[in-house]
Amino acid sequence: MSRYSVASSRDGNRERHGTLGKARKSGTLDGGAGGGALLCDICTGSKRRASKTCLSCLASYCEAHLQPHYEYPALSKHKLVEPAGRLQEKICSNHDKLLEVYCRTDQQCICLLCLMEEHKSHDTVSAATERTERQKQLGSVLLKSQQRIECSVKCLCLI
Repeated sequence: MSRYSVASSRDGNRERHGTLGKARKSGTLDGGAGGGALLCDICTGSKRRASKTCLSCLASYCEAHLQPHYEYPALSKHKLVEPAGRLQEKICSNHDKLLEVYCRTDQQCICLLCLMEEHKSHDTVSAATERTERQKQLGSVLLKSQQRIECSVKCLCLI
């Protein structure tokens, strides 16, 4: 059995998240592992560089502390992403849950608990869907802007 254990209950995640929030204040490495590199939330003493952030645990892990996510079936279903330094911005301040839904009515990201409570009759989509749609809109705005610039440059060349 690994010397690292993970609480499997939701309350355990919330409790661990509170502890990690305090640890995250030191956040990044000053020197050794590279300027601005995110630190492992589990390491004690000399903190190592985080290699992944778990969106289910709401924590960042070095390679050694990430191993349980590969070894235990319950943890292997967690969503691992590249280290995310501003994780607090992606967490609901009311419920300590990941902001994974976008409320179009209020134009803000919300968690699933907010969706079931204050936003249940609102127009909502997944945050990923909203992001994709907005990226498409920005792409077309960028294209139009580039076309206007090219047109202006041609007009200036004629003068």
